[in-house]
Amino acid sequence: MVTPSVFISALTAGSPRQEFELGRQLIEDLEHAGVKVVVDDGKVPDSRFFEMVQPALKSCTWFILIQTGIAMNSLRVQVTMSSALQQVHQQTMRGIIRIICPSSEMNDSPPLWSATNEIPFTGDYPRVRDKILLELDLLRIDDVIEKAVTKIPTSPLKNTGTPDSSLAKLKDMPASMMTPPRNTSPRAINIPSGTFTRPQHPPAIGAHPQSPPFTGVRPAIGDRPAQPLASERKLSRFIPLAIALFILLFILSLAGALILPRLMPPSPLSVKQPNPPPKNQVIAQDNFQRGDRQFWGTTPGGQTWEGDANANNHNSFSIANHTGKIQGVPGTVNYSAILGPATADSDVTMTFTINELSPKVNRKSGADFGIVLRWVNPNQWYKAFIDGSNLSLNKHTGAGTSIPLAKPFPFKAQAGQSYTLRFRIMGNRLEVKAWASNQPEPQNWMLDTRDKNNPITQGQAGLRATLMPTTTVNVSSFQEINLAP
Repeated sequence: MVTPSVFISALTAGSPRQEFELGRQLIEDLEHAGVKVVVDDGKVPDSRFFEMVQPALKSCTWFILIQTGIAMNSLRVQVTMSSALQQVHQQTMRGIIRIICPSSEMNDSPPLWSATNEIPFTGDYPRVRDKILLELDLLRIDDVIEKAVTKIPTSPLKNTGTPDSSLAKLKDMPASMMTPPRNTSPRAINIPSGTFTRPQHPPAIGAHPQSPPFTGVRPAIGDRPAQPLASERKLSRFIPLAIALFILLFILSLAGALILPRLMPPSPLSVKQPNPPPKNQVIAQDNFQRGDRQFWGTTPGGQTWEGDANANNHNSFSIANHTGKIQGVPGTVNYSAILGPATADSDVTMTFTINELSPKVNRKSGADFGIVLRWVNPNQWYKAFIDGSNLSLNKHTGAGTSIPLAKPFPFKAQAGQSYTLRFRIMGNRLEVKAWASNQPEPQNWMLDTRDKNNPITQGQAGLRATLMPTTTVNVSSFQEINLAP
């Protein structure tokens, strides 16, 4: 049997203690069972995480999400889940398991997530663990039955001479079953018949006592103890049979509950997704993990970069050291690179470095870099960008016409520093934030505005740069998530 490998997401110290301990104990138990475990504990900076998550997921056969309240609001979790869903769709990953924690119940899960396996966590950790082990084929039904049967009392039932003899009650099946499969068969169920005591003395000779009123028990004769009626003796013979039948029904119902979910029809993930793509799915991404070459070519997912990235007359675009490189040429030149299908609402995250930044002064030369959304053509798009002094958001509606949509947010970017830029559009609302890639993502948006004057309704996503001759940009990751229903 091939040893499974598992990617576990959202084990963060900010989660409630019980949920954090659930993740920590699950990792320990899976490793004890021989599983290779890869964990996103939130300590890897975003710049490295977005580069590493795809190769890490491709090395795993399962993805487990500890779905806490914090995880539901994390971009890292959304990106990881979208990538895992794509791998399941491509049949390069066996499946996805979501452990639903109490802190996430206030948030609605994205509709596409509902096609994954769900295990509610209400405090019973062994139950969650054993369901995961069964799903990973690390625990057999035989083991479950054996552990249940060995706990059933097998001592003989004693007849006390009264029709209301007490019976031992069955105990619940034990929760702890953390053992790898063994080559042993379940023990036989042995419930012996009840033993009945014979009278030790013969009845008194010549004794003819008057029959007392009927009490449900035959009267004593001499020193012979009172005996149950024939109907009661017949009933006592059926008690062991009834117990055995109850045990059999219990085992069959347990086995059915564990086996039937595995016999259900295939997940909708195996069906080709319709067009347009489902909400909250990654529709464009590139981590540039390919050999050095001229132009940006095609992503690992098979998408082709458009715009200047593959048709630049100055040969400014290339792949170098697993980054998408853009090199400036004499004069100040604008470059655009577009990827993925057109959509109305989307969320793009990009990580990059740039060796020099300078804002334009009186529309003269400068260097800036950012994300474009709802790209319709080279003259119609929204752009969020940094220029060394500010984080800005503009709307371009015609040749040479660029309209600021919000007051620039002061942002002192340093040349050569890795930055992550995130730009989201939903309806006419536009939100932007930027941060040093070795720092956590800010909780709040730095720019948050609405375009109420003839907004652009849909388009593609990409990036746009204004470069001077000595400017060099290196993009390490680009990802777009569809938000349109």
